[in-house]
Amino acid sequence: MVSRENQILGGFILIAAVVFLLLTGFTELSSVAIIGIVLVIGVIVPQLLFQLTDVGSDR
Repeated sequence: MVSRENQILGGFILIAAVVFLLLTGFTELSSVAIIGIVLVIGVIVPQLLFQLTDVGSDR
């Protein structure tokens, strides 16, 4: 069974992948900017969500 934390993280990774494809296909942003945006969406936002809420904790 997949935990709620893994479902949320998987959703953010899926969103980050779609954003990556859209940014590389339809914008003229540099690759550094695109990688930064994707990292924020796929890594930083979910971690902040987990820290600021009770999602993924044993409480």
